[in-house]
Amino acid sequence: MCLAFMCIQASIVQYVIRIQLIEGYTAWHAGLLFLPIFIFSKPLSIFTQRAIHRGYDPRLLVCISFIGFAISFWWMGEFIRPTTWENLLWPQFIEGAALGIFLVAMTNVTMSNIPEKEQLHAVDVLNTFRTVAAALAITLSDISWDYYTAGVHHYLIADQSGNLDRYIASFTPLSDYSSQAMQHFLYSRMAIQSGMITLNAMFHALAISFVIFAILIWFASASHIVHKDKKQDRIIESLGEEP
Repeated sequence: MCLAFMCIQASIVQYVIRIQLIEGYTAWHAGLLFLPIFIFSKPLSIFTQRAIHRGYDPRLLVCISFIGFAISFWWMGEFIRPTTWENLLWPQFIEGAALGIFLVAMTNVTMSNIPEKEQLHAVDVLNTFRTVAAALAITLSDISWDYYTAGVHHYLIADQSGNLDRYIASFTPLSDYSSQAMQHFLYSRMAIQSGMITLNAMFHALAISFVIFAILIWFASASHIVHKDKKQDRIIESLGEEP
């Protein structure tokens, strides 16, 4: 659960930052891009809670959620950037639906084998781990982003690849500029191009990760029952609604 939560948190944080720095969207448009996540997550959260009460295996619901994340992330990684804001909006609906299912179903799997007298203690431990996972997601995703972007940038300007010469040739109308201005322009464009490649690579990696998570969830030994304990229901539902 913590690994999946880290991947989700990292994708949201990096997407909000990079879509403004790389594709030039305003903070307003970046915020609106995540509106479908909040719109779709709550109805799917309620649906998931009812499905679990009716006897559905929560692992099946988690698997569906992970597949939804994989489809959404792969879709986002296939865009030829920069692209229009309207195109970027559609995968967010799938991600919102997957998030609503994930929070409730995965919490149910995590809490299912814990005795009733340990439930409250388990809630504290789970919240602690989720907080730590969110913090680690931001740190590790930033480190991974910088490392991968540096590698892409090095590849684009490597002499042996010939990429730099071809890239400079595409800006022949700017050859009248001074060498210093041209160097600054090329460096800026290379940084943006490296970011676009890294952004798509990040989403492809996340998609593959969630396919692996969808397989691994079936190794969890969740003892699923139809819950009749209102106290436990409130605990699971409250945990599932937390961002």
